[in-house]
Amino acid sequence: MSKIVLLANGDAENEYLDYRNNELPQAGSDSFQANLFPLGKESLESWPHSYENLFEFKSKNEYEQYVRNDPRFEMLFKEWSTYRPKITICFGKSEWPTFKSMFGLSNHIGHEYSRGCSIYPSKGIILCPFFGYRPNCMPSHRTRFIAQEARKLLLMEK
Repeated sequence: MSKIVLLANGDAENEYLDYRNNELPQAGSDSFQANLFPLGKESLESWPHSYENLFEFKSKNEYEQYVRNDPRFEMLFKEWSTYRPKITICFGKSEWPTFKSMFGLSNHIGHEYSRGCSIYPSKGIILCPFFGYRPNCMPSHRTRFIAQEARKLLLMEK
């Protein structure tokens, strides 16, 4: 996320750690990052055994059902609506229906791209696959592509 925002602003992407730690989570950064499911895992399929002891969820499905029934998504939408960021990047193709529902994208025209992204210019939203440590998850050409699209959104008047 930090690399994309830096590239979209025309800055050097190698400063991403400093940006991530000091600017990205701040109001006024023109970007919005929200994790639908805040517990990190190594992969979509995994559910670390330690999570059962730490968080009392026996399975990934139990955890996801709990989060879906919690007012978390409503709170995320409220925060997003309050800050009205110029760009919102949603990671995780399997959750695109959730993002579309949460952000009210069903009546908006999106542009599908061959790079595995869907962009909604009128809302400033980019749906894309997960970033990850695996080389094919988010190769640098896809990162640059998303940054170019984010730059267009930053320059748009809404």
